[in-house]
Amino acid sequence: MMKAAGGWKIYDVNVLGVWLVETYRTQFAQEVSAGGIEGLIRSLSEKNRQPPPNKS
Repeated sequence: MMKAAGGWKIYDVNVLGVWLVETYRTQFAQEVSAGGIEGLIRSLSEKNRQPPPNKS
């Protein structure tokens, strides 16, 4: 997902028959089942606050 001048753009990637959007949908559904929409938002916010992993 990327914010562009005209709004948000969503890209889907297929790697060996697995669609990125389907993977996110499954992960998000688990978060929503466990903690509702607020739980999903909280989880995504926490992940966004974490520094990116070091690539060595």
